[in-house]
Amino acid sequence: MGDSNSNSDKAVGEEVSRLIDSAKELQDSASSLISRTTRENEALRQRALTLDSAIRTLRCCISSLVRNGNLDPKEADKVTTTPNLLLFLSLFLLLLLSIE
Repeated sequence: MGDSNSNSDKAVGEEVSRLIDSAKELQDSASSLISRTTRENEALRQRALTLDSAIRTLRCCISSLVRNGNLDPKEADKVTTTPNLLLFLSLFLLLLLSIE
């Protein structure tokens, strides 16, 4: 009878140990995922900021060309249609990232 209790105790101990190991593995996986997601989020944020800056610079250059008479305003409107859309998308992305 003592053998039976000993075997049961051993089985319970092994199960507890197995569950603890599983919990540690899950925690490590979750930590890794959070870290990777944070790095990817920051990289995406930096890309959005870079794009936003490039679009603003382009718009400024186009405005300067129009003011100096080096670019027809109608042509500038055609050229700025796409950057305005990109600017909107860039700002929208920044907004989404800031919500997190």
